[in-house]
This record gives sequence, C-alpha cells and structure tokens, in this order.
Amino acid sequence: MSAYERFEQLVVIALSLIIAVVILIALLALSRKFVILDTLTTPTSTIAALGFATLVLGVVCWLLGKRDLSAQD
Repeated sequence: MSAYERFEQLVVIALSLIIAVVILIALLALSRKFVILDTLTTPTSTIAALGFATLVLGVVCWLLGKRDLSAQD
C-alpha cells in the first residue's frame, strides 16, 4: 500500500467522521427545539415538520453507522 493510498483512506475516514458529527449536532439542535417548544402556540405543521426532520436525520445516522460496520468486514 502506497503512501497516497493511506492518505486517501485517512481522508475518507475523516470526512465520514465529520459528517457523522454534523448529523449528531443537528439531532441535538432539533431535540433542544422540541424541549423549548411551546405546543400551545406552535402550529401543528411546524411540529410535524420538526418530527419528520428528526426522523430523517435519525435514519441517515443509522445508515451511516450501518455503512461503517459493513466497511469493517
């Protein structure tokens, strides 16, 4: 394995780690939004959109974890 191939692998690992961290931060931000949300004044569509965004980010996080596990095999 050449030095360039090792460097390429390190870049791929670093990018996948950065993507996972960004997705987890987005999930934390949405969770915080749900905690401070006033359900009496917030429209139902906004709550549904936030729930859908949380679901999508959770699925993306799960798929990334599954991809990382299959890459290790």
